[in-house]
Amino acid sequence: MKPFLFPFTYIDTPELTACGQFFQGLKVFQFSNKTIPPEMQTDFDSGKVEAVMPDPDTRLSFETALAETESWAQSHRLGAASYAKGHRNRIPFFDASSVAQIRQDIRRIDQQAQPADTHENETMAARIFLQMAQFFDVQNRSIVQQMHRQASMEKTLYEELRGDAALAHLDFEKEFDDPAQYMLLDRLKAWSRVWTTTSDSHDLFVTTRQAVIALIQEHFPKNIDFLPIATLPAIGTNAHDTQERYRDLWTFCHQLVTADPARITESGLLDTYPPTPGTSDGIQIHWLPGISPGQLFGYLCEQTDSTKTRATNGVKGMNTVIGLIETEKM
Repeated sequence: MKPFLFPFTYIDTPELTACGQFFQGLKVFQFSNKTIPPEMQTDFDSGKVEAVMPDPDTRLSFETALAETESWAQSHRLGAASYAKGHRNRIPFFDASSVAQIRQDIRRIDQQAQPADTHENETMAARIFLQMAQFFDVQNRSIVQQMHRQASMEKTLYEELRGDAALAHLDFEKEFDDPAQYMLLDRLKAWSRVWTTTSDSHDLFVTTRQAVIALIQEHFPKNIDFLPIATLPAIGTNAHDTQERYRDLWTFCHQLVTADPARITESGLLDTYPPTPGTSDGIQIHWLPGISPGQLFGYLCEQTDSTKTRATNGVKGMNTVIGLIETEKM
């Protein structure tokens, strides 16, 4: 009973706590055991988060490609000077082999790749991108925590030196960068491509970012309705009926995934939890009736028609359910 968190692969403690008000755990993509952040490893070990590794047979090739990408990034970090360090025995672009090298590079570009190879390369590139984004998210979270500690120390110092009355003009409640502000559309496309390689039409999806829902609405056909159809309150983890309420939520969502849209509408099921957008500490259920997850994510990652068909696994009548968990500041 774990929905997929998307389009991120890193989840920190506040976010996991917020999601825990509705589900007993989450699934996130991970591509190598060597790249799992220590704090997430604890969550994997406890069962709160499930690591989904697409096509484990490609793990070694992924690690090799990731190492090459990091090496390339490191060598180009300082521009021309770093490039020269990689060519110690010659001057870049001016040695005798440069013309032949450039000609060979052009030939490689002109060579038509096989469709299967292209699909594999695009999927590998998507995994590399998501992994690099995870490195960024981990580093960003560490910086944010340090800045919060610094702000708290500054506030305490001012209170001790000048008193509370002098703090009115000081903004200690600083707004820090949200990872969703960085290449969110690229993250969504890359995550969608990876998901279609391990697709399960019965998957549920959850996000804590309103911007993700807005992007899907923006890039999906305008004639497709994608609106919140229900809002459910948080589940009290200490209540005696907590397990029952978890099951009720899961059953409710899966009914939306598999049921005929017309029957759901006529049944009155949606009347139980009327949508109230903007409610804090609640989960908004967004429904795409008649659109399977394979169709949605295949469209978002701009796959070919044949790949889209393969991604849906031939399943008809499936709907997509995405939960938006709205919380106070995390």
